[in-house]
Amino acid sequence: VSGVKFDAVTKIRPDTVWLFPSYTAKELLLREKGEMVSHFLDLFIFAPRKYSDGFQMFYEKYIGCTSGLWKWAYTPEEAYEYPFIRSLRSHYYNDRKIPVVIRRANRNESSAREQCEKQRRIGVEECMDIVYSDHVAKQSV
Repeated sequence: VSGVKFDAVTKIRPDTVWLFPSYTAKELLLREKGEMVSHFLDLFIFAPRKYSDGFQMFYEKYIGCTSGLWKWAYTPEEAYEYPFIRSLRSHYYNDRKIPVVIRRANRNESSAREQCEKQRRIGVEECMDIVYSDHVAKQSV
Protein backbone atom coordinates (compact mmCIF):
# COMPACT_ATOMS: atom_id res chain seq x y z
CA VAL A 1 0.00 0.00 0.00
CA SER A 2 2.74 2.49 0.92
CA GLY A 3 4.96 1.52 -1.99
CA VAL A 4 7.91 0.83 0.33
CA LYS A 5 10.08 -2.14 -0.60
CA PHE A 6 11.81 -3.93 2.24
CA ASP A 7 14.80 -6.24 2.14
CA ALA A 8 14.26 -8.01 5.46
CA VAL A 9 11.86 -8.53 8.35
CA THR A 10 12.86 -8.69 12.01
CA LYS A 11 11.10 -9.86 15.13
CA ILE A 12 12.40 -8.67 18.48
CA ARG A 13 10.92 -9.51 21.88
CA PRO A 14 9.81 -6.40 23.77
CA ASP A 15 11.64 -7.46 26.96
CA THR A 16 14.97 -7.66 25.14
CA VAL A 17 17.96 -5.51 26.08
CA TRP A 18 20.62 -4.76 23.46
CA LEU A 19 24.03 -4.91 25.09
CA PHE A 20 25.60 -2.80 22.32
CA PRO A 21 25.11 -2.32 18.56
CA SER A 22 24.66 -5.49 16.57
CA TYR A 23 25.46 -6.49 13.04
CA THR A 24 24.07 -4.18 10.39
CA ALA A 25 21.15 -5.29 8.24
CA LYS A 26 23.54 -5.39 5.29
CA GLU A 27 25.89 -7.76 7.13
CA LEU A 28 23.00 -10.06 8.04
CA LEU A 29 21.66 -10.01 4.48
CA LEU A 30 25.07 -11.04 3.09
CA ARG A 31 25.23 -14.20 5.21
CA GLU A 32 25.04 -17.29 3.03
CA LYS A 33 24.33 -15.04 0.03
CA GLY A 34 20.95 -14.02 1.42
CA GLU A 35 19.88 -17.58 2.19
CA MET A 36 20.14 -17.38 5.98
CA VAL A 37 17.63 -16.51 8.67
CA SER A 38 19.68 -15.40 11.68
CA HIS A 39 18.28 -15.59 15.16
CA PHE A 40 19.21 -15.77 18.81
CA LEU A 41 16.73 -18.05 20.56
CA ASP A 42 13.31 -16.38 20.27
CA LEU A 43 14.68 -12.95 21.24
CA PHE A 44 15.68 -11.77 17.78
CA ILE A 45 14.94 -13.11 14.31
CA PHE A 46 16.19 -11.52 11.08
CA ALA A 47 14.82 -12.91 7.83
CA PRO A 48 15.65 -11.83 4.30
CA ARG A 49 12.52 -10.75 2.43
CA LYS A 50 12.14 -14.03 0.54
CA TYR A 51 11.68 -15.84 3.87
CA SER A 52 9.33 -13.33 5.46
CA ASP A 53 6.38 -15.72 5.08
CA GLY A 54 7.86 -17.71 7.96
CA PHE A 55 6.48 -15.16 10.43
CA GLN A 56 2.98 -15.45 8.92
CA MET A 57 3.15 -19.26 8.97
CA PHE A 58 3.93 -19.18 12.68
CA TYR A 59 1.07 -16.75 13.36
CA GLU A 60 -1.41 -18.84 11.34
CA LYS A 61 -0.50 -21.93 13.39
CA TYR A 62 -0.86 -19.90 16.59
CA ILE A 63 -4.32 -18.51 15.82
CA GLY A 64 -5.41 -21.89 14.46
CA CYS A 65 -4.95 -23.39 17.91
CA THR A 66 -8.59 -23.23 18.94
CA SER A 67 -8.53 -26.21 21.29
CA GLY A 68 -6.48 -24.25 23.81
CA LEU A 69 -3.73 -26.87 23.51
CA TRP A 70 -0.60 -25.89 21.59
CA LYS A 71 0.48 -29.02 19.70
CA TRP A 72 2.99 -27.64 17.26
CA ALA A 73 6.32 -27.13 19.03
CA TYR A 74 7.53 -27.37 22.60
CA THR A 75 9.58 -24.18 22.71
CA PRO A 76 9.25 -20.76 21.04
CA GLU A 77 12.53 -21.44 19.25
CA GLU A 78 11.15 -24.63 17.67
CA ALA A 79 7.90 -22.88 16.76
CA TYR A 80 9.74 -20.24 14.73
CA GLU A 81 12.33 -22.63 13.36
CA TYR A 82 9.71 -24.94 11.87
CA PRO A 83 8.37 -22.67 9.09
CA PHE A 84 11.77 -21.28 8.14
CA ILE A 85 13.56 -24.62 7.86
CA ARG A 86 10.88 -27.15 6.99
CA SER A 87 8.52 -25.08 4.88
CA LEU A 88 10.74 -22.41 3.33
CA ARG A 89 14.01 -24.39 3.28
CA SER A 90 16.17 -21.55 4.57
CA HIS A 91 19.42 -21.84 6.48
CA TYR A 92 18.51 -21.05 10.09
CA TYR A 93 21.40 -19.98 12.30
CA ASN A 94 21.24 -19.54 16.08
CA ASP A 95 23.81 -16.78 16.46
CA ARG A 96 24.73 -16.62 20.14
CA LYS A 97 26.85 -13.54 19.45
CA ILE A 98 23.87 -11.30 18.68
CA PRO A 99 24.16 -8.97 21.70
CA VAL A 100 20.71 -9.34 23.25
CA VAL A 101 19.35 -10.77 26.51
CA ILE A 102 15.99 -10.83 28.27
CA ARG A 103 15.74 -8.38 31.14
CA ARG A 104 14.05 -9.82 34.21
CA ALA A 105 12.42 -7.67 36.91
CA ASN A 106 15.71 -7.45 38.80
CA ARG A 107 19.16 -9.00 38.87
CA ASN A 108 18.28 -11.21 41.86
CA GLU A 109 15.66 -13.24 39.98
CA SER A 110 16.84 -16.80 39.53
CA SER A 111 16.77 -16.67 35.73
CA ALA A 112 18.46 -13.25 35.34
CA ARG A 113 21.98 -14.68 35.37
CA GLU A 114 20.87 -17.60 33.21
CA GLN A 115 19.81 -15.14 30.49
CA CYS A 116 23.28 -13.57 30.42
CA GLU A 117 24.87 -17.03 30.26
CA LYS A 118 22.99 -17.84 27.04
CA GLN A 119 24.71 -15.18 24.95
CA ARG A 120 28.37 -15.50 23.94
CA ARG A 121 29.27 -11.93 23.02
CA ILE A 122 30.50 -10.67 26.41
CA GLY A 123 31.21 -12.12 29.84
CA VAL A 124 28.34 -12.91 32.20
CA GLU A 125 29.33 -10.31 34.84
CA GLU A 126 29.66 -7.56 32.24
CA CYS A 127 26.27 -8.54 30.82
CA MET A 128 24.67 -8.41 34.27
CA ASP A 129 26.20 -4.98 34.92
CA ILE A 130 24.88 -3.59 31.62
CA VAL A 131 21.40 -5.08 31.86
CA TYR A 132 20.84 -4.23 35.51
CA SER A 133 22.89 -1.02 35.83
CA ASP A 134 19.81 0.91 37.00
CA HIS A 135 19.17 -1.75 39.67
CA VAL A 136 22.74 -1.32 41.01
CA ALA A 137 22.33 2.48 41.06
CA LYS A 138 19.08 2.22 43.06
CA GLN A 139 20.67 -0.10 45.64
CA SER A 140 23.63 2.22 46.25
CA VAL A 141 21.45 5.28 47.01
